[in-house]
Amino acid sequence: ESVLRQIIQVKVIGKEAAIEKVQLATDVKEEADYRAKTVFDSIPAKDKQTQGIELKVLSKIFEENKLAQKMYNVQMGKLKIDYAANTLSAAKVELIYQAANAKNKETVKNTMSQILSEVTSSQNSFYTVAKNKTQADAIEYVIGNQDSRKNLAKAVVSLKKNQTSALIEEKDGFYIAHCIQTNSAALQQQYRNQLVSEKQTESFQKTYKTWSDKFDVKVSKALLAAN
Repeated sequence: ESVLRQIIQVKVIGKEAAIEKVQLATDVKEEADYRAKTVFDSIPAKDKQTQGIELKVLSKIFEENKLAQKMYNVQMGKLKIDYAANTLSAAKVELIYQAANAKNKETVKNTMSQILSEVTSSQNSFYTVAKNKTQADAIEYVIGNQDSRKNLAKAVVSLKKNQTSALIEEKDGFYIAHCIQTNSAALQQQYRNQLVSEKQTESFQKTYKTWSDKFDVKVSKALLAAN
């Protein structure tokens, strides 16, 4: 499903590129074709025959991906993002997070309070406890003063190194944070880069949606070409 979605995205972006008359430079096209041929030559002849793999189709795929990347770069060139690193404050932390809503808020709060007690009394590291208790996708994060979770941001940037926070309540649930690196020029720059990347992704997703709403893209059974 994810592969199919990516192919459709590339096709949509290619259609918009045609409208905007964005094309690949000759050297970029040649590079894409060269890489396609390298991959093509590495595929056993039997597989090419049984799976119907053709060089011209493979070259088209590589060219379309290069064009999609160019369209992304064009859109990012139009985006104005102003984050001066020295206006930011951030900390690198390990987090324990559990989601909560109006119905289960008190239950989750009690659970997280017990986890906080475990963190402060256990001989295990914060990371070990977090690995077993968090509902987040990761444990380590850089969080700063531009974060929309204001309570979390305020608590995190005030922590000292190796300090663990109290229980932090946010709209989406409860957090416990453990600081592993306090604010510094290097961390401010890392946080700035993170913010820029997030804004770029958000902006392109919105732009892509306006494009996808214009086109009805169909993908063949081979997932290689749009009708």
